[in-house]
Amino acid sequence: RFVFLVRVESFLGFTSSVVEWGVLRGGGADPTLLIDGPYEITARPANPVQLQGVATVADCWPAGEATQMAFLWNHTATLVTATGEPAPDAPPLELGVVSSDPTKSALLIDAFVLQPGYTYVLRLAGSMVFEPTARSSAEVRLVVLAQELQVIVSGGDRTVSVQDDVVLDASESYNPNVPRDDVEADPVAYAWRVYQVSNASAVVGEVTAGLAELGVDLATPVLRMPAGALAVGVYRARLDLSTATLAASTDILVTVILGAVPVVSFKPLTSLKFNPEWTRPTQAVRVETSLDAQSLERADAGDVTWAYAWRLLVRVGASLVDAGADLADTDAVTTTGAA
Repeated sequence: RFVFLVRVESFLGFTSSVVEWGVLRGGGADPTLLIDGPYEITARPANPVQLQGVATVADCWPAGEATQMAFLWNHTATLVTATGEPAPDAPPLELGVVSSDPTKSALLIDAFVLQPGYTYVLRLAGSMVFEPTARSSAEVRLVVLAQELQVIVSGGDRTVSVQDDVVLDASESYNPNVPRDDVEADPVAYAWRVYQVSNASAVVGEVTAGLAELGVDLATPVLRMPAGALAVGVYRARLDLSTATLAASTDILVTVILGAVPVVSFKPLTSLKFNPEWTRPTQAVRVETSLDAQSLERADAGDVTWAYAWRLLVRVGASLVDAGADLADTDAVTTTGAA
């Protein structure tokens, strides 16, 4: 057995830790066995991992069935990544073989089998079918890193009326390190805080305590603030998401105004095909919108009159710019009533 040690030093004087690589020199009839890829592989809990061994039989073996090999994967150790020490309390590693055929050297580890914070040491053993004493092995390490919590607030920044409830829905947030349907595996805690701001960044004061006095639940995925809970102004709502070992947060800007704020929805558009060489398409494009029920009720009651204005935009990269279309051209564009 030969052990190679390597340490890398940069021209700035920074020195890496020592990496150890062992090579077992077998007899003349022993096969050569390697793991396809680096010795140390970074993995994520949500991603399945496939490993593949690469074997080369010794030249002394005749061609044909005599060169058949049998393979066996074993989990030899679990280490705490931060310290490199053994982790006796780590959950057991269940290996799923891609094929039940022992002549295959592939191994598939399903998603959410590997746990973050641990390094798993796996060994592939290979032997000649007709001479099991002719054998060799190869080792690989899987370093499992945790993924960041995914904080998702539907709708993002918004403008609302002081007459309406303010609802911030973060129920789509999740912990990518555990199955989404297993809420008990590593439960996520929600904590909302709300600040009044003079602009997007300058804080005027925190209003979280006042919301709590109104009975607003600040530890739930969906933050519901009743109408009038926030006075006219600009607010920053911060959601802190956390588990036993991870934390993440996001901010949502909420602008509260006196007037009513309608919600406009577009009906789904169908895909139209046309020849780009034509000067005008042969099919008209119908774009239809609707207002939310509350806005329609206000209009029916005479509390407000809605005005409509259309613009046609074109996406250029990540930006939307005016397409230069004349939507007031009555020959090319028509509208139905005020909509």
